Amino acid sequence: MNIDKSKIDKNSTGEIEIIDIKLDSKEIEDLLKQDGFYPAYHMNKKSWITAILNNTVSDEKLMELIKESYSYTITNKNNAKNEYKDKNMRIQKVMKIDLIKRYEKGKLSLEKLKEFGINAVRGPRYMSIDLSNYINKM
Repeated sequence: MNIDKSKIDKNSTGEIEIIDIKLDSKEIEDLLKQDGFYPAYHMNKKSWITAILNNTVSDEKLMELIKESYSYTITNKNNAKNEYKDKNMRIQKVMKIDLIKRYEKGKLSLEKLKEFGINAVRGPRYMSIDLSNYINKM
């Protein structure tokens, strides 16, 4: 996602691309000492870390961390259960979301969505009839 850098570094500004990654708290502690890593942006900072996607962190390292993160978020990708519990977390519901259509870049920007009363996108939520009609005409 793209955010203003001031959201994770009060001494900086400008749009940056980031990714939030779920990891073990000890690993997060170690990574925060390295360039390119910050306390999680709008996630639980004990379980998540933010990495800047500007080549500060190598693609190989990011892929390694994403693979590890996946193991913390879904126990079995082909059989996501409705409940998961271990010593660190408890998930009561898991929702599988499939991409059914990709829209042309910019057609559904946040600015456009704000015209329909949507001010943030964090996951599946309510969609107004006007927005539904707009999307169906695309």
